[in-house]
Amino acid sequence: MSETNSLTMDTPRFLNAAANLLHAAFIRASRAQAKRHFARIQGGSPLDLATMSSEGRGEVLFRVTLDHTEFRGKVGFPVFRRSLEQLLGRIAERLRLKMDIPVFASEETGQILFSIPSIVNEEGTVNVLMLGVDKPEPGITTLKLQFLDPEQFRQKPPEAAAG
Repeated sequence: MSETNSLTMDTPRFLNAAANLLHAAFIRASRAQAKRHFARIQGGSPLDLATMSSEGRGEVLFRVTLDHTEFRGKVGFPVFRRSLEQLLGRIAERLRLKMDIPVFASEETGQILFSIPSIVNEEGTVNVLMLGVDKPEPGITTLKLQFLDPEQFRQKPPEAAAG
């Protein structure tokens, strides 16, 4: 292991790498393998995705976790996969169009959240999935797939907003 265990990437490059790793693990992988990966992260364990290296900078392990504490209903593989497919599509579209990518960062924990929501309506129940990065650890970058309370994304009807 190298003394310097960090990779420096701009936001678009980082998001592209993260999206590719998530796509490989949950979309491109066989359904059986993707379901095993999902079961692991749903159960609270991290899933190691890949090790990336940079010239003279060492290696960094990329892993993924899932926070589904704010998920409405019972989180299962089909809704997770649909949510993730939509999220990856929205990330790809923003990158392709070179759109701004709002990033929220916590100074206290070091966690970041990319403000690109995937909003999925499953039988009248809305869930929102977003991608973040957990607190930094030497040599490890933990991608955090996080279901958030959908109420914070609800828009008021025009008549309610005007009055």
